[in-house]
Amino acid sequence: MDGHLAALIAGNRVRPTIVVGIDNTGAGRWRDYAPAVAVAPLPDVLRARVEETGGGVPVSDGYVRFLIEELKPYIDAHYRTRAQRAETFIMGSSMGGLISLYALCRHPEVFGAAGCLSTHWPLTVRADILQGPAADIAACAAPFIDWLPANLPGAGHHRFYFDHGTEGLDRLYAPFQRRVDALLGTLGYRSGIDLDSRTYAGAGHNEAAWRSRLDVPLSFLLRR
Repeated sequence: MDGHLAALIAGNRVRPTIVVGIDNTGAGRWRDYAPAVAVAPLPDVLRARVEETGGGVPVSDGYVRFLIEELKPYIDAHYRTRAQRAETFIMGSSMGGLISLYALCRHPEVFGAAGCLSTHWPLTVRADILQGPAADIAACAAPFIDWLPANLPGAGHHRFYFDHGTEGLDRLYAPFQRRVDALLGTLGYRSGIDLDSRTYAGAGHNEAAWRSRLDVPLSFLLRR
């Protein structure tokens, strides 16, 4: 992140920016990042399987409250920031893509843009589900995607970046991403203006893949 951003700033391709890297809580990555609204509606048996592997019920609503009620006020008080929505973005990969989108939907007055790399639409981290029937994967993804139409902000004050590869876990994401892209289109978002959604053929689900293309979302979200 620092290498890409330093080069982009030096090349005058993006505005000067600071990055706040946020650690997970003791609850673990899945519980912090799994949108609570996506887990609660799952059928009882499926929800139990998803929560068992994830370590328990999601604490994502508390995590988002921490971001806006504690972390952001602290950063704004101690660093030379522009605190308004238009200058406050959130980004993550995999489950981090989910929580970034969720945080913006929950607080569109706080976040002006979200970057979601290899967004883990299937929600669960259970290998037997992810390697199982497509119907089970779709059932896990459905509640969050069904929640989005009533909770995404309309176009005009926000930007979204999405991407995914075609290998590993990323091979599962295309049909869900197409639904979300189409939904954003109905809300007035325009490709290249306030929406950028990309597919990287041959890319997998790992830090090396995300690092190799990180300049793309940074350039789109932070452009002058």
